Amino acid sequence: MAHSRPSAPSQPAHARPRTTAEPAHYRPLRAKPRSNKRPVGYLLALALVGGALFAATWVGARAWFAKGELEQAQAMVTSVKDRLTAGEYGGLRDTFAAVQVHTAKARGLTEDPLWSLTEHVPVLGPNLRALRQLTAVVDDTMTAAQPLADLGNQLTPASLTPKDGAIPLAPFETAATAVPAAATDFAAIQARLADVSTAGTLSQVHAAKTTLVDLLDTATSALEQATPIVQQLPALLGANGPRTYVVMFLNSAELRALGGTALSFAEISVDHGAIEFKRTVPAGNGNFPIRKTPVIPLPDDVESIYSGTLGQFIANATVRPDAVTAAKIVDAEWQAKYGTPVDGVISMDGGALSLLLQAVGPVKISTGDVVSADNVQKLLLNEVYQRYNTGISAVDNAAQNKVYADTVSATFAKLTSGSFDPITLVDAMSTAAKQHRFSVWFPNDQEESAIADTPFAARGLPTSTSSADVVGVYLKNASWSKLDYYLKPAITTATAACTADGREVHRVTLSLTNTLKPAEAPGLSPSIVGGWERLGLTKGEQQYVVYFYLPKGATLLSGRSNETQQDLLVGHDGGHDVKAIWVKVPPGATSTVSVDMLMANPGDKPVTTDVTPTIQPLTTSTEQLDCSTVTLP
Repeated sequence: MAHSRPSAPSQPAHARPRTTAEPAHYRPLRAKPRSNKRPVGYLLALALVGGALFAATWVGARAWFAKGELEQAQAMVTSVKDRLTAGEYGGLRDTFAAVQVHTAKARGLTEDPLWSLTEHVPVLGPNLRALRQLTAVVDDTMTAAQPLADLGNQLTPASLTPKDGAIPLAPFETAATAVPAAATDFAAIQARLADVSTAGTLSQVHAAKTTLVDLLDTATSALEQATPIVQQLPALLGANGPRTYVVMFLNSAELRALGGTALSFAEISVDHGAIEFKRTVPAGNGNFPIRKTPVIPLPDDVESIYSGTLGQFIANATVRPDAVTAAKIVDAEWQAKYGTPVDGVISMDGGALSLLLQAVGPVKISTGDVVSADNVQKLLLNEVYQRYNTGISAVDNAAQNKVYADTVSATFAKLTSGSFDPITLVDAMSTAAKQHRFSVWFPNDQEESAIADTPFAARGLPTSTSSADVVGVYLKNASWSKLDYYLKPAITTATAACTADGREVHRVTLSLTNTLKPAEAPGLSPSIVGGWERLGLTKGEQQYVVYFYLPKGATLLSGRSNETQQDLLVGHDGGHDVKAIWVKVPPGATSTVSVDMLMANPGDKPVTTDVTPTIQPLTTSTEQLDCSTVTLP
């Protein structure tokens, strides 16, 4: 039996080569390989989510850092503001530069390309857009304010203090350029800020814009108001040539509408900042004539009110409640006497002089008196009249005038010495101006216009506003005395709608108290008591004419003096009806004068008063008017 060969190992069917013996349709089954790909949509979604998360994280982080930079800048700005208020100017420029670094960083953080792209995302986008725009406004504001910060380093007490009798001009010349430029830049930024939309944004974003609007409005308004006067300051200080100013001192112990008789004057020249005290001149002693006709043209209707006084003697320049008229009278009288063109008239009363001495410090005069803020009014407006009492008026007047002139001269010397804080001086004179105790008038229309919106401008007749009816109440001493040192005034106003058509009636009552004790009256000097005997008064009794200037269009209903009805004869001045009432006030007594007036149109407006400044401060109060006590037409 033959041996057979071993057979080959069997192979899987799918590994065997196909032979022609296999059917044509035969295909071995094969397992499909695993795919590593995912659907495109799924991957795109993941990418979008990841990108959104990254963008949100990136933009959110930048917003957070920008917020931090702005908060640091805000803290530093607040610190700067507090230091400026306290008069601390050291390091201002460096601090300001640091603030700019923070605002610039904040702006850079919000101007990223990814930030710009995210601004198109619903809900989030408007917030990011507004935040970017507000940050840019803040940064541009700091850039625009940079010259002001540089200027602040120049406008320091040390740099403004007179040296060798001259005020340094350089800081004012720099300000004359920097402030108007900043005002223009701030106005442009203010307009940009108005276009920033915060509709649909978070409350914090909206609040940030509101805060910025308030800050920019305040700053822009202040710069625009400062621009005219800042531009004129170099010329006013003699940068373009010598200037001559006359200072009119009002004696509040003998009242006139603007605060007192114009009893003393000083002439000052300024040339390239150098100040020179020229002369002091009393109103009396024959220095100025008593004229038969006014030295300047006056409105036709004024003569009936101030017959024989206004414009006919320089001491009575202040009898009308119009500081512009008073200054023009002084200007005309000065030129008539000295032939010197006057570049400005400065008016100040005893209260303003007291504030001035508070700023510059006390001065010693030739009599040995140390004159200070605390005693200047008592000395000049009362004590000198008792101290110099020989019974010979010419001798007494000369001695009294010398004390006044010495005080003015010594105060001026202190002013030019530089031994005071000029910022404190400006604050003191601002206070005096707001109290209507200090004013300035320029004959040059451009210069006068530059200060028109400041408290320093010489004011005209009382003017009502859209929010208040203004009644002028002005005093004229009618006893030729200096008794007004003892006067204590008080004003009470009352209002009610008393007509069928809703028109209001205002009642204004002036109470005048003579604080002089009856037992002190016999010992007073002739200089103080004045013409009491010729006028039929008791010694120490005060006598006044009180002028009530009604709002334009108002109708005078009644006038009373110590509750006694007065006739309704009135004068007219500048569109105002004017009621003049005479009143006497014995020592230790109180007298009252009052008027009722009917407003021209229906409406609800409070009444305010403009009252002659007095030595003793005015007190005010309001009451409810009882219409049953009013006599209507």
